[in-house]
Formats: sequence, structure tokens, C-alpha cells
Amino acid sequence: MPRARRPRDIGDAVDAADAVDPGSPGDPGVRDLGTREWRPGRPRPAGRPSPEEARERRRAVLHRRWVVGTGLLVSLAAATAREPLPEVALLLLTGYGSVMLVDAGVALFARRDRGRMVLDLAAGAGAVALWAVLGTFFSTFTLALALGTVVFVLVAILVTG
Repeated sequence: MPRARRPRDIGDAVDAADAVDPGSPGDPGVRDLGTREWRPGRPRPAGRPSPEEARERRRAVLHRRWVVGTGLLVSLAAATAREPLPEVALLLLTGYGSVMLVDAGVALFARRDRGRMVLDLAAGAGAVALWAVLGTFFSTFTLALALGTVVFVLVAILVTG
């Protein structure tokens, strides 16, 4: 009985003469792969951060994205509400600014994360500046369409993911 033959890549059509027998000397099998044993306390490869450092770096990246993203959304919502509901625009900007000020204060008193403090204060000031620019150059209807699009995309991302 002839031995079973397998193609080189899944989905490729291979002639019977070109096929390699499993287990033959020309077949790179699993047995030829190298292994490394993991041992606790083994020194970490050079250039690779520890899990704590990687976790801290990831936390900082997520914080930065969250601060910038919410600042953009608050600015757009406040600029949209500038003419019809000025109190709502003021409430949104004041609420976001207060949260950023408290977060910057926490970072300042922790005395280990000055970059976070600078980011928070800059995000608060940037939100107010973006609100002023958007409210000056765009109509309320255009801003409402942009805000609706952003909210729709965010809801679609939440529903699908």
C-alpha cells in the first residue's frame, strides 16, 4: 500500500512526484525544531522590560489616549451646544477641566509622574482652545453632524467589539 503524501503548503496542488513523505529525511518535521526551557529567576533578555515596566508603560499609553480622546469629544460636544445651549457647553467644559485638574493634582502629589500632570493640564487647556476654534469656524449644524458621526462610530465599536 502506498504511503500518504502531503503537500508543501495547504491549498497548493502538488504532483505526486514532488510530494515529500512524512518522516523522510527531506521532511522538516516537528522533531527538528529547537526548544528552550524556562526557569524561574532566569535573567531577562537584554532590551526587554520586566512585566511591571511593560504594564506601567501600557497604563500610561491608555491614560494618554483616554485623556486626549475624551478631550476631543468634550470639545466637539461643547462647541455643538455653544449657541443653542450655552449652559450645557459651559457644564461640559467645566466638568472635563475639573476632572483633568484633579487628575493632575493626584499626579503632582504622587511625585513620580510629572508627564501625566503636564498631559492633564495641557488637555484641559486644549479642550477649551479647541472648543473656541470649532465654535468660531463651524456652524452648529455642521458640528451636530460631526458629533452624531463620532457617537455613531463609538457605539458601533462598542456593539461589535
